[in-house]
Amino acid sequence: MVVITISKCPASLRGDLSKWFFEVSQGVYVGTVSQRVRENVWDRIEKSVKSGRAVLVYSCHDEQKLKFLVCGESNCKPIDYDGIEIMKHLKRIESSETKDTSNLLSSAGLFPDGKFVALDIETTGLDSSKDLITEIAAVKFEESGEVVDRFKRYICIDISVPDNIQKLTGITDELLKNEGVQLETALNDLQMFVEELPIVCHNAEFDMAFLKNKVSQESEILKTNQVVDTLNLSRKLIKDVQNYKLPTLAKYFSIAHADSHEALVDAEVTGQLVAKLKILEINK
Repeated sequence: MVVITISKCPASLRGDLSKWFFEVSQGVYVGTVSQRVRENVWDRIEKSVKSGRAVLVYSCHDEQKLKFLVCGESNCKPIDYDGIEIMKHLKRIESSETKDTSNLLSSAGLFPDGKFVALDIETTGLDSSKDLITEIAAVKFEESGEVVDRFKRYICIDISVPDNIQKLTGITDELLKNEGVQLETALNDLQMFVEELPIVCHNAEFDMAFLKNKVSQESEILKTNQVVDTLNLSRKLIKDVQNYKLPTLAKYFSIAHADSHEALVDAEVTGQLVAKLKILEINK
């Protein structure tokens, strides 16, 4: 099954889509076509959409059972969240207010050299522009994969942790009140722990977007550290898994993992994962 929505697109494109799909509502097309036809249709859409926008959703055989494609002037884009693809709604931000994360994410997909720090965070939601960090955890590793040191901070926040997040992470309002520190303190402590070492995350775009959104433009925290993304590396090196969630990959490599959404546990598993992936890259 394929569903396509288009808006502000040329009439010729609408005519082409009508050859393969039923237009069930204005700008909404539904049909069942082969992969080859779907890819050719999307190629046609990308070339014709101009200032309009288009979204294509199609069924597949992974855990989520569907995938998204977006092009044109869309206010949303597909992003990966812990191995699951979701649609993120974008806000228009003036360039003077935009956080620069290019120096953080430009190295995603490479392996760290020497010692490195695996990092994970827990948050109140998925939107780095409005949701808050509740926990930061990091584990320092030797290149061999041996743990050197561990870091963990809960963060004081001025809102209640949503019920679903409390159930998922075990982080409660009482825990943050009793053990939390100010975010600025936690970030300064984190920088002292990380120093200039490479940072490894599973889905680095998510973690680093939150961290960068919570520091001032003038701050030097984590601005020069290389960032390595085990999600990108896994997609490059592994093809025979159902999804690329951290628990799935841990099971694939026989890495012990409680699947608890506890940041320190996830950080340690991420560090072990990058060591396994590096061996896989060497032996391929």
